[in-house]
Formats: sequence, C-alpha cells, structure tokens
Amino acid sequence: MSVPLISNVGFTEVNSSGVLNDKAGTAKSKLPVQIFKLTDNVSGNLQMNADSAHKKIILDTNGNNIINSSGSPLTNNSSTTLELRGSGNVQSTLKTFTTSGSSNTTISEADNSTVAITDQDFYSEISQSGGYQPSFGPGSPNSSSIFVIADGQTGGPSNFGSAWRLRVPSGVTWKIGSEEISGGTTLTAAQNNAAIGASSSFNKITSFSVTVNDNPNIGDNTTSFPASGWTSGFNGDSNIYTIRSANLGVNSGVQIDNFLVYNVTNGRWEGYKSQRSYNIDDNGFVTLGTPSYSLGYASSGRRGNTPPPQLITLNINVEQTGKRFTFTNNLSIACVLSGNDPYNGVTVNAGSTAVSDRNSSDTSFSITGTISGTDGSSRPFALKDINDGSGSIDETAYTGTKSVSAF
Repeated sequence: MSVPLISNVGFTEVNSSGVLNDKAGTAKSKLPVQIFKLTDNVSGNLQMNADSAHKKIILDTNGNNIINSSGSPLTNNSSTTLELRGSGNVQSTLKTFTTSGSSNTTISEADNSTVAITDQDFYSEISQSGGYQPSFGPGSPNSSSIFVIADGQTGGPSNFGSAWRLRVPSGVTWKIGSEEISGGTTLTAAQNNAAIGASSSFNKITSFSVTVNDNPNIGDNTTSFPASGWTSGFNGDSNIYTIRSANLGVNSGVQIDNFLVYNVTNGRWEGYKSQRSYNIDDNGFVTLGTPSYSLGYASSGRRGNTPPPQLITLNINVEQTGKRFTFTNNLSIACVLSGNDPYNGVTVNAGSTAVSDRNSSDTSFSITGTISGTDGSSRPFALKDINDGSGSIDETAYTGTKSVSAF
C-alpha cells in the first residue's frame, strides 16, 4: 500500500529570521519535503541546516521580502538545493566595509582587496643648523662643518680661507628648487643663493652669527645678524652685503679693516681687507685716504677680528621618510573610500589602486569603503551574495529582485 505524498511534506509558515529547521520543529523537520512560506517581511537571515532526510526544499517568499543589512539573506548549508520561489525581494543591503590597522592588510569583506604600506620619501621645510669648525682658534673647516672653503680660496691667515659656501650635512639630502643634493656636497653659487634666500632678502635664514671674541670667558662671544639687518652696497656693489667689520688699528700710517660680506654675484661669503692712509696733522685733525679693497683679510690676534662666518640656521627642504598607502580594489565594481585616514572621497575603479602619501612615519589607517549602483538587470549590488552557505540556490521559479554580489 502506497503512502500518500502529503504525509512526506513538512509545511512551515515563516515571519521572522532564524534557522528554518528549528521553525519546522523536531518531527516535521525530518520529513523529506520541506516547504517554507513567508507570511511577513523578514529582516535578517534565514538559515537551512543540513539534514540527510531532506530530498526537496522550497522557500516561497509569497510576495514578502527578505532583507539583511549586515550579511546574506539566506544561508543554505544543506546538500539539497533550496528552491527559491515567489516575487518578494531577497537582498543583502550591506554596501560598506571598514578596515583599520597599521600594517599590510587583506580585506576579506571587499573580495580580498588590500592595503599596502611602504616607505615614501618627501621633502619638508625644516630648520638646519650648523657651524664652522673649529669654533675657536686656527684651522680650516673640518668634515662636520656646514661651511666649506669655496672655489679654492684657501688664502688668508690661520688656514681659514677667504670665501665660503654651505655644504649639505652628512646623512642629509636637501632639495633646492627641483635639485636633490646629497650630504657632503658643496653648493654651487646659484644653489647657495637659493638655499639662504639671497635673491629675496635672505628670508630663509632664521639666524646667523659670527664670533666677536674668541675667549669664551669674556662675555658673549658671538654677535647675531638678522638677515634683514644686513646692509648692501659694500665697496659700491649693491650685490654685496656687509655682515661684520673690524677695525684692526693703524700701522705705519695705514688703517686696516677686515670685513665679512655675502656676495650674491659669487654666491658665497667672502673675507675682505681694506687699507687707507691715516694722517694726523699738528692740530690733531685726522685725515683718512680712500680705502682700497682686496679679497682676503689681515691677520689678527683675535678671532673676532677676522672672518669666516660662524653659525647659521636656515629653513631648507630636507628629505624625510614618510609612508605611502596603496589600496587595491579587487571588487568587480568601483568603491568610494572615506574616513580621511588617509583617503577621503576617493573613487577606486574595479582592479585599480588609490595611493595616498603621508608626510610622517605614522602607519595607522582607518578606511571605510562604500559601493553603490545596480547591474545590467537593475539588481542592486551588495558586498554579500544572497546565499553564504555551502549549499546551492535554484532561482528558476523566482521572480523577485535579488541583490547581486560585487565580488
């Protein structure tokens, strides 16, 4: 005697999310044919667990919707295909993903899109300070000096030289205009002018000083010269600025003066000496002759009475190491990155990358990605498929609008 077909059918009405096996109940869930019919809209997920007794599974939306804002609307883990029927919408409305961290990251929620962090050099205007070594006593600048004797002008007493330019400090790279200049390089005349701002009133120099007294036990041994305080017109040349002068006195009727100047034409600091006749008549009146100037300077027992320049602090573009963030979009559609850490309103097409450079060593990031739009059949894109289970879904008899994965 045959058993009526109806006795093999488990029929269950559904009006909320949850596990369908549990909604059918223990006895009914063991029947080979399982029919589930929605009697209301469902917010969340409906899950079908595997059961070897099942031969056929039908889910009829009955004009109601299954909407999951945080994941897939269906999870079929049965080896039996779930037949989806009806005209209700079955959709995931999950359209955003978030990720944060401080190292290379793979974002599973975005089809294994990635964030890669690498070193990226950048230039920033910062203060660079340096001096002329030795600070006191005789000698030419040594390897740690920011000043160096320029153009072979090694003359002058005590091996000080008679003309000087800047040398990029060891281990540092400067950028002057479009030129990158590595540590240990002596600047050219044009570079030296640009570095200290000589073409625009020395506006890149924040402090400059020379030794006034080489005895550190006697008061202040330096005098500072703000860039705006330099006086142009040395020896009638508007391109030469007087920094300091020192009167060395009179010897055999000749007055001798030493000068430290900056020569814009030559792009360097220079030491100059002037000599002029000095005559006192019987009435005590002093008559000075016209001075004659020459590159170099007269020796003096005091370091402060002779060049070269001593200490300088200037604002210059110095190479530093920052971080580059590269987001690679593995989704099948574009996404928009936001959060301003480090992207803000950046659209990244499918298969493309977005690069953001950070002028610091900070590797932390926090990114929100958002998708939108529909496919060619006006089905909305989502970051989840309608089924995230191990089993399959048969949509042959389904007439509603489902969401489609952006993967």
